[in-house]
Amino acid sequence: TDIDHLFSFKFSLPHSISEEKNYIGWNFSDVLIQTLFLSIVILLVINIILGFYEKTWKEYHYDSMTGFYRRDHYEYKLNKLTNTSVIICDIDHFKSINDTYGHDVGDMVIQEVTKRICKSIRDTDIAIRWGGEEFVIIFPKMKCNELINKSEFLRTSVSLRKINEISVSISLGCTHQNSGENIMSTLKRADKALYQSKNLGRNKTTLL
Repeated sequence: TDIDHLFSFKFSLPHSISEEKNYIGWNFSDVLIQTLFLSIVILLVINIILGFYEKTWKEYHYDSMTGFYRRDHYEYKLNKLTNTSVIICDIDHFKSINDTYGHDVGDMVIQEVTKRICKSIRDTDIAIRWGGEEFVIIFPKMKCNELINKSEFLRTSVSLRKINEISVSISLGCTHQNSGENIMSTLKRADKALYQSKNLGRNKTTLL
């Protein structure tokens, strides 16, 4: 139109000689609808890409059954850790649970045990699924009496209530990382403590 408004501006175009006035414009509502549609499509594509990335990222970093870190992802990071305390815990008689009740029940036991562990540790603590029914928990800057208390709290939180009418317990080995010590040496000592707990009858905590 020839009406001046907020969205109007004038410029010259090569044209044939004519006494008629020619105006070029657009339908603002159509443009708005089309750009809105395009924006929605772009947002959907972005959300799909982000969702796929987040799912892939989680699968790479975390164990799908327990929500703990995957060992193959986190193990190489452990050498950077200093001044930590370590607990290795293992579900007692887990093979017997699988053989008696089936693997589906065994998976449910693992999930419930790890849920109870998660509720008993801090956000700053690192929980790793180390093996099938074996877990490593790393605590930054924890004193000796705190480590023993935490280990016992984890042990009782698992054994206090049955899981699917099954009595389940864990054995734990715990230790502190010595000054200048490689974390893998600390883990070996915690593993040795774990086997002492098992040899003493299971459902126990041993500190080395």
